[in-house]
Amino acid sequence: MLERLAENGPTATETLREWRESGLGSVPLRNFLLHRFGQEGRFRPDRMRDHVDSVFMRGHHEALMVRHASVGAVRNIGLFGIIELVRDRATMEPLSAFNTTSEEMQTVMRALLDQGLYTITRWHAIMTNPPLNISEEQLDEGFQIIDRALDICDRAAAR
Repeated sequence: MLERLAENGPTATETLREWRESGLGSVPLRNFLLHRFGQEGRFRPDRMRDHVDSVFMRGHHEALMVRHASVGAVRNIGLFGIIELVRDRATMEPLSAFNTTSEEMQTVMRALLDQGLYTITRWHAIMTNPPLNISEEQLDEGFQIIDRALDICDRAAAR
């Protein structure tokens, strides 16, 4: 395998899979990538974010943005992300005001908890910050739960 990786270079998926299987889950992914690519003489700090962003969450975030009118903005760097919920995308009015909560936001929080997803929700945002050793299947399952909760949110915000 190392010969093939040396010839072609690892894909982001292969690199992340190797990191998860290495048992080094407590080692931050950034440090793992620095060590891995540094050993091979192919470390490119300007491309490090591409290795992480392209694999896991960006696609999930973008799909939620397309599917749900209540999703006003999404951002992530690697596995550190946020979904901002709004009443109206045109005005970007938050689903709940700063330092408060709303009935709709409480509905979203309850839907997430009822389905077994424990995450941080604050004001008008859902944090998407899973453990670094999460599998792609587990991440898919988590975003399916968020998707169902946002269906409820879309209906509540439309009233």
